[in-house]
Amino acid sequence: LRTLYYGKLSAQMGTRNLVSAAMDLEDVWLVLAGRGDLTRWILEVQKHSQNIRYIGWLSIEELERESDEADVFLILYPPDNINTVMSTPVKLFEAISRGIPVITSMSTYFGDYVDANRCGLCVDFYDIQSIRNAIVELRDDKELYNQLSHNALRLWEREVNWKTMESRLLSTYKAVCTAR
Repeated sequence: LRTLYYGKLSAQMGTRNLVSAAMDLEDVWLVLAGRGDLTRWILEVQKHSQNIRYIGWLSIEELERESDEADVFLILYPPDNINTVMSTPVKLFEAISRGIPVITSMSTYFGDYVDANRCGLCVDFYDIQSIRNAIVELRDDKELYNQLSHNALRLWEREVNWKTMESRLLSTYKAVCTAR
């Protein structure tokens, strides 16, 4: 199972917990892309681990290639930070558009969205075992993995694609312009 995390590599973003959760899991590879204050630590960890790989800061094209190769997107944000609780990260839609299940934080807006649409698993951001269990569950339960993948693609086709979003955006602009 190839898991992908890209973004800020820091303790505040749960990078240590993510690495600890994936460490030494059989048939699981954690690919980390990005930069942050834990980059040096990750480089040291990968020297002693068979399944942790740091690939650095990527161009858009490189990130697209890595995303296409991923089996699971890891989208973990702290649930006690208002900036992340109310956000909807673009990487969520990148995963959904590819039919890739996500592992994300519970108690966030996007965690509720993932849970309601059954396109991934929600975990406790601070609980290493919770993250680890979700990774193992997606590795071992092919039926669940396939169902979450199918749900993600259906969600993309039904409501998150550009055609649908284009009409929503135009409606919003029209409402704002006519309200003046």
